[in-house]
Formats: sequence, structure tokens, C-alpha cells
Amino acid sequence: MRRAWSAQPQASTVEVERLFKQRFGYPATHVVQVPGCVQLMGSQADENEGLAMTIAVNRFLQMASAPRYDGRIALANALCDQQEVFWISQIEPNPAAPWANLPKAILLELRKHGVNFTGFNAAIYSTMPPGIQMGEAGALAVATALTVRKLHPYKLTETGCLSRAPKPDKHGRLPPLSRPEQLALAKLCRDASHRLDSPPVKLTQPLTSLASKAFHVTCLDCHNLTAEKIPFIGEAVAVLCPTGVATDEPTGRQELFGRVCREAAAKLRARVIRTVDPAWLSAHKMRLTELEYRHAYHIVGENQRIVFAQRALYEGDFIQFGQYLWQSHESARDFFQVSTAEQDLLVELARQHPGCIGARLCGDGLDGATVNLVGWRDYENFISVMAAQYERHTGRRIQPFACQIVDGAA
Repeated sequence: MRRAWSAQPQASTVEVERLFKQRFGYPATHVVQVPGCVQLMGSQADENEGLAMTIAVNRFLQMASAPRYDGRIALANALCDQQEVFWISQIEPNPAAPWANLPKAILLELRKHGVNFTGFNAAIYSTMPPGIQMGEAGALAVATALTVRKLHPYKLTETGCLSRAPKPDKHGRLPPLSRPEQLALAKLCRDASHRLDSPPVKLTQPLTSLASKAFHVTCLDCHNLTAEKIPFIGEAVAVLCPTGVATDEPTGRQELFGRVCREAAAKLRARVIRTVDPAWLSAHKMRLTELEYRHAYHIVGENQRIVFAQRALYEGDFIQFGQYLWQSHESARDFFQVSTAEQDLLVELARQHPGCIGARLCGDGLDGATVNLVGWRDYENFISVMAAQYERHTGRRIQPFACQIVDGAA
């Protein structure tokens, strides 16, 4: 028997609308809601034009907005008492308000693509739990771009903004983004983030937040730039287990990984690791340093696992899909070496629970959580047992939670 399981309904926008009214004194005219992104499988997919499996989940980045007519933009954040106010002609980073720098970068990138906009007020509110990387930066980038689209409708293409803007229907709703528009907007979000000193937004984050479909896993191909949706409706639930430990990504970590992969690809006479097959890697192992081989081995294997995992999902074989999750974590731990001791412990505790089908670290590691595939009838017991066992081993209290897979942002 298959079930379309729901953890909880879509998040209410009451809080972000209340925040807007508190900060600006009048109601918002528009609200954008962008889901968080959880990466099930895939490592360094953006950098190596590889594959990734992701889901959009019911934890949201929300932005409420309304136009203003004095040539200024004011941004408010639920986590900060002070607003960031600036002229539309002077959009510059502000070290005193780093949370506003990514929205500013998106505005500059939109202008570069020919999108015209005037002033507005906007309030930002997140329902994503702290300490778990759920693509919040990518969601903020998407929310900013969609907020401008609601206030000043535009149609984005690979080459820029079309002169003919989309028209709202009689209810004021704009037509949904087409697939080419979703891809163009995701690329814009990624490119805009390169203006900043912080780690860039990966293409997989905004593309998942835009292109996902409820109760489907999104399979991203970062070479062909496609997003395939595979049904995820059955006797399984995705549960996130936080570690309760704040882990900051080491400075230069992504740059190091990228450089190692590029050097490995060059020595293997390939443009990117994506084009290397296991037999070729094994035959030419001696060309690589130990670090280069470990990274290449994990990425080549991860791409293969994703291909097999797609087949398992199409066949409704969650047990086999779960095996690929276990294997993915072991490879990330032993070869890529990006998991933390807390994530390894959570995965081992999950392995001991009879209801757990598969588990791995979230994303590329150091994300402060694990993702677990659990039988529908067992997920509540799994949550309570994992919390109790983890506290017994570490002394830390955590709150695992089940996720609903939701549609991407409109």
C-alpha cells in the first residue's frame, strides 16, 4: 500500500506578515515562501558537473513586501532589530548588516540582466531550524528575486530580461516560472553570490527550491542542467536528526575541494571528474596523490550510486534505495572525510533501529545533521529513540523531525 504521507501542512505566513507590519507600520502586499533544500545524495555536483538527489522540505524562508516610492529599499530581518535602508542607486555591501548583502547582490545581478525595479520594503523570516544547513542562503536569494518579480514582473532568459513582462491573472497571480526561467533564475542566484566573500550559493540549492514537486525527489544533472522528478510516495518518511553542534565550514574548504578535483581530473586527462569511469580511475590511480584519489573515488562512486538510486525509486524499491544511502555515508566518511563524529554516531544509531531503511550525513558534510529514511509506521518511535540514544551517548538533547516534501516556490 502506498501513502502520500504529510508531516505537517504548509507553513503559515502569519509570522512574516506580522513582522512586516511591526517594522513598517502597514500590511504587506506580497508574500513569497521558498522551501528549504535537503541533499539526499551527491558530492561537489556543481563543481564537477555531477549528479545530485535533493528534496524541498516544509521549512521555509519567507519574505513579505510592499512597494515604496522614495527611491529607497528597506530590509528587515526577524533576527536583527535594525533595518538596512539604502538607495536603489547605491546598492553596496554593508559590513554592519552582512545578512543583507546577499539580497543586495541579487538586486545588482537582476539589474545587470536588465530588470528594472523601484523601491520597496521587505521583511525576512525563516522557519528553518538553526544549526542545520537547508540551503537557507539559496532560499534567501530566490526569495529576493521572486519578491522583485511580484512587485515588478519580469521574464528572465539566459541572455537577459525580455521586454514583454508576464501579466497577472484576475486574482493578481503571475504565471508560474517555466523550466527555462527556473534555470535562468537559479543561475542568477549562483552568479550573484560570487560577488560576496562568503561561500557561494550552489546551483543545486536555488534549483531545488524552484523546480521541486511535492512527494518527489529531484534528480539534478549539473552538466546537462536538467531537473528530473521521481515519485517518492510509499512506506517511507524522511527524518532529519540534528547533531546539536554548531559547525562552521573551515575557511577555503570549498576552494580546496574544487582545486583537488580539478587537479585530479587533469591528471586523469578528463575535463571534470564527472566524465571519469571507475575502471579508468582504478587503472590510473598511480597518477594521483592520495588526497586526489580519495576525492575522485568518492565522487565517481557517488555519481554511480545516484544512477542506481534513481532506478530503485522508479521501481518503488525503498529498501535498495536505503542501501545506497548507507553506502553514500560510508564513502563520504572514509574517502571524502567530511562527516563529523556526531554525524557518524547518528548514522550508527540509526542503523541499529529496525525501522530505519537508510541514513547518511546531510549534503557535503559539516551540515550539522543526518537524513534518515524510515518506515512510515516507525518514524515516531524512531524520533524518540534517536533523541534518547543520542543524549545517552553525548549528553546533548536534540529534536529530530520528519519532513514533508513540498512544491518549489511559485
